[in-house]
Amino acid sequence: TSPDVIVMADPDFDHCGQSRTQTFALTESTSKQPPVGMISVLRGTGDCLEGPMARLSHSQREGENLAANFRKLSTRPVLEFYGSEASEENLKQLQSAPGVLHLTTHGYYCPSSENFPEGYKSALFRTGLILAGFNKVFDDDNGKTVTEEDGVLTAYEVSGLNLSGTELVTLSACESGMSEGYASRGLYGLRPAFQHAGAQTLVMSLWKVPDRETRILMDGFYERWLSGLTKQEALRQSALSLLKTCREDMGCGHPLLWGGFILAGNPN
Repeated sequence: TSPDVIVMADPDFDHCGQSRTQTFALTESTSKQPPVGMISVLRGTGDCLEGPMARLSHSQREGENLAANFRKLSTRPVLEFYGSEASEENLKQLQSAPGVLHLTTHGYYCPSSENFPEGYKSALFRTGLILAGFNKVFDDDNGKTVTEEDGVLTAYEVSGLNLSGTELVTLSACESGMSEGYASRGLYGLRPAFQHAGAQTLVMSLWKVPDRETRILMDGFYERWLSGLTKQEALRQSALSLLKTCREDMGCGHPLLWGGFILAGNPN
């Protein structure tokens, strides 16, 4: 039976895979950081593609919990990728579009800058997800580098995936919902890229989100959705439940902790 649910989590950023490399200097991000001390671990890259990346403590647990919920509450076959298997190659080589695609990793968004070389100034290259092997793109002789098939999944590459008929894509990473709009050319970023690839609904973040709290949010979202709520209501109730948890555990209900994810597309 072909897998209907694909889970890709906890990439091994130190994994060395075969790749073709293109090198250029990257600009630093000007995006604001969360208040010091509020969030210990974020699912983002700090400054623009700042690295090397550290693995996320709650990423694999999130993926395993999600897969367990599908096996418990549905009959949909699940395929999981962790560590070195959570790679661009495995994502691009899927034989058919899954019904659900869940990606748990670091995300990045680089504001426009004149420092970017020609051909890479589009937001299609300045936003994406980090997968297995990313740390191998850092070369001591050349500084920061980006590779085509070595851990940097850009929005440009996403737009070429076959997700026709995919019901839900969840981008459990920082700033995965960030896009840029142009009056004459439309919207550019991960959201329009996944929609162009065929995804009917996306769950994504608008800012740098915390690792632990995101895992709690996703646990609640999938359990509620698979128990019969619409995607929109499942996400809303999960966020409100996380807000309550944050107030009880930390005495803080700041939206950065619980309110970063939105849904776009079919709310059902």
